[in-house]
Order: sequence, then C-alpha cells, then structure tokens
Amino acid sequence: MLYSDLDDKCKNAILERYFINHINKHIVMRKILNKIVTTIIVSIFVTLSFQIATAKDNNVQYYMSFKVNRMECRVELNGLYLIDTFDLPKNPQYDMPEMLSMGHMVGEFVNKGTNTLSILSSNFAEYVPDPENSYCEVGITAIVYNPETGKNESKLVSNIRYTYDKNDDKDSPFKYKIVATESDFTIDSRLTSSTINFVDRPKTLDRNQEEIQNITGSREIYVNHAQPFSWVNRAIPFEDTLANRQQLWDKYHEIRMAIQKKNQSALKKLFAMGIKESAAYQNEDVDSHFNVVFSQLIEPFFELDDKYWKFLPTSLDDYELKIYADGKLFQLNQKRYSQMSPLQWENPYTQEVMRYSPVFTYIDGEIVPATF
Repeated sequence: MLYSDLDDKCKNAILERYFINHINKHIVMRKILNKIVTTIIVSIFVTLSFQIATAKDNNVQYYMSFKVNRMECRVELNGLYLIDTFDLPKNPQYDMPEMLSMGHMVGEFVNKGTNTLSILSSNFAEYVPDPENSYCEVGITAIVYNPETGKNESKLVSNIRYTYDKNDDKDSPFKYKIVATESDFTIDSRLTSSTINFVDRPKTLDRNQEEIQNITGSREIYVNHAQPFSWVNRAIPFEDTLANRQQLWDKYHEIRMAIQKKNQSALKKLFAMGIKESAAYQNEDVDSHFNVVFSQLIEPFFELDDKYWKFLPTSLDDYELKIYADGKLFQLNQKRYSQMSPLQWENPYTQEVMRYSPVFTYIDGEIVPATF
C-alpha cells in the first residue's frame, strides 16, 4: 500500500500537521509541492550543517545530527521543533525521504538540568518497500574547546534510532512495529537516560479504514554545566492567562509592523537580547551575527512583493499558547496545526504561505524573543 492509498481526510490531517520550519530560527513556509522552495530549504540545511562555531571559554555547543530512510518522523527538543521529514525531499512513490543525513546547531534551546529529546513518528511500514531497512535517527553531540590542544572535542550525549521490526503480537493490526532497540545505550547515564519512553498518540485511518499507529519516543538529556542564555537563568515561567496571551499577541504585532515597514533597525531593537547572546554563544561579532542571520532569515520577508503577497489576518482566538522548557520558552500556535505563527503571508496565485515563528521568553516583566 502506498501513500496515495490514504484517503483525503488522512492526507489532509498529515499535511495540516506539518509545515516547513527553518531549523533553529523558525521561519515556516507552507509546502505546496513547490520544487523551488524545496531547493532553497535543502540549501539552508546544508549551509547550517557546516556552521559549527568554535567552543571557547567553557562554552559548550550542542549539535544535532539526523539520518532518515523511508520513515516519517519529527524531532523535538523540549517540545521545540528541530526537524521534520515533511520538510525534506522525498521519493514521490511513497512520499518519504530516502537515505538523507544532515544536522545543525541546537544549543540555543538546551536548558540547564533535564532536557527531553523526542521523535514523533507514524507507522508507515506497510506503505514502503523493504521496511526492514527503514530508519529515523537523531543524535545530540556536545562540543567543547580544549585549551591544552587548541581543538574542539565532541561527545555524544543522547541518541534515538527508530527502525521497523516484525510484530510478533498476532492480535495487533500492525505487521510491523516501531522499535528503538538500535539506539545507542552505551552513553554515560549521567548524560542521558538509559531508557526511551514510548507514548501512543491518537491513531489515524487510511481509505480502507485500517489504523495507522502514531507514537512518540522520548529520552532525557542531563545538562549540569551553566548555559549562557537569559531564558535559562533569568526567565520567569510564563502562565497561560488571557492577559499573557494578549501581551504576546501584541509582541507579534510589533514584529509584524517592523517587517511590513521594512524597518531593520526596529527588528534589531526587538531582538536585541537574543542577538547579543546568540552572537556571544557562537563567538561572533554582534553586528556581523545580526547581518548574517537577518540576510538568511528575515530579509526574504522584506522582499515580498505587495502585488502578490498579502498578510493573512487572524485573531487571538485562533491560537493556543505553546509552552516549553519548564515554562521558560513559549509561542503562539494556530489551533489544529503545527508551527503556525500569527506572522503569516500568502501568495494567493501560487498558494504559497510564508510564516515567521520566533520563540519568546519572559524576563523582568517583559516578553522578548529568546534567540535570534
């Protein structure tokens, strides 16, 4: 059975659940079978995979590596999006990626103490050929500068690897089951939990009314060193109240107005804390860091032609507050969708949608973007 055998309701549920999210910086673009957009996203993945900053002055960097073959999966850290196979080039026969590997830095979203690495996956074993060779794997590596050698040293601090295995349970409707038995369990238990906890998510149905299994597997990562971010050390847990949601909605509006007015200095002021801390973490000059990130991630919104691109108006009631990392990080997300920011622009001619999805923190009574 192929992906095309799914009924329309199931397909729509899958499509609505996932959107292209630009790695760490959270630009999300609706994927409507647009080869140009796919090419751009792939080039961004490749670029970021080589931007591993030198770790100095006891600054621990964290890098995510990702490998996938004929499996659908989404990786999250503390509930925050890291990567999703929906965003990647696929074999059109069964709409899944084949033998892809990539990675990017994730240290800006690593909390001090306990962190949770998760893979959300759907059991599509019966929809692909040779499911025994399917896999989805994520690893988190810590990178530390050794002043004695003058070189970076790296150490794997967590790993989850999914594969399909034949199901011995004759009462189960699934011929194959998702397992994590090939994950690296030799990692020091002071760095990561020795077990991976699985939770079943609601099942979906194909056109034959057969169930599709959806699961989440999670593994804890333990960080005992200092983290140099205000959201880690100074943030007050954000509560889901109407007043707080309204205050956050107003902050999105400030960002929207700066983008629509093409006001680069206003954006730099709004993101001042995140710019400074991200630059320091990556051992870069503040202005240089801002210019590079701005040109890659925000300038494309400045270049949208008003003749073709329109801001999509929505209301606060359309969104729910998503809270991460013990309440220290948060954002608004459109109900029944994934990675759907209030900052949305649409080209009605191509049906392409672009979204910018920053992550916020609450410090000294003010909502500010956590990183840049």
